[in-house]
Amino acid sequence: MKSEPDICLLLAAERSGTHLLRSLLANVNGVAAPAEICNATVPNNRSAKSSFFAYRKQALLSDPELFFPTEPVQRQFLDGFLAHIRGENPKRSLVVLDIKYAHVHNFNFFWWDPLETPYLLQYAKWKRLKVLHLVRSKVYRTAISGFYAHQTGVWRAKTEQETRQIRITIDPQRLEKKAQSLARTIERFEAWLSHCPHHHISYESLSDNRAETLQRLGEYLGLAEPIADDPGFVRTTPVLEESIENFSAIESLVDLDWTVVSKPVRRAKLSAQRLAG
Repeated sequence: MKSEPDICLLLAAERSGTHLLRSLLANVNGVAAPAEICNATVPNNRSAKSSFFAYRKQALLSDPELFFPTEPVQRQFLDGFLAHIRGENPKRSLVVLDIKYAHVHNFNFFWWDPLETPYLLQYAKWKRLKVLHLVRSKVYRTAISGFYAHQTGVWRAKTEQETRQIRITIDPQRLEKKAQSLARTIERFEAWLSHCPHHHISYESLSDNRAETLQRLGEYLGLAEPIADDPGFVRTTPVLEESIENFSAIESLVDLDWTVVSKPVRRAKLSAQRLAG
């Protein structure tokens, strides 16, 4: 066992399968995969031992100079936070930190150019942290999963009994807007990560080709034992044909890949089809 654990950043959009992936990684002895570290909407997140917010609050109370997010301050926050995470997991060899796209800005400093590679990714490259990029390629399904979770109030479930089976109606215009936004965001992170060593995982391969996907993931992370295929979470969105009242209106969209949706010509064509319809 190493004297202190390695740190791995898990980056993804919401509803991309991070809970599933973290539950699989947590099956490995010596691996810790806590909940999202900077999502203020998750109950008790601000007080969790792995919470960046909780760490930052204590640091700010100890040193008021840290209220001004300059580059040295943000570097100090990250250095201190990772040291804190390692200290909380002394018997682990690896800690995987779940950070959603929408939360990466928490690590930037004053007047950050939104088109520039986020500071967190630059820091990861400097510190040679491992990075996992989990992408759900079918962005319309990602968006639908989010809409369904909002309707049911169930964002994650460990058993089938915790899920809710209802039928919903999807607004095609709202769906298209959300899917295109997701596609552009994935495209931006793919560009940023092209300059930072990382391991890419698709949600679809994790679902349909799990054995090979987990083997490659284990090799990238340098795990001493295989990742057991024993997920701790179940699907919360049922078969779309059975759960969406107006499925026929969106059927042609649900399996489009983000690489197609993100293209300006394709976006324009989809918009024209919608208007014509």
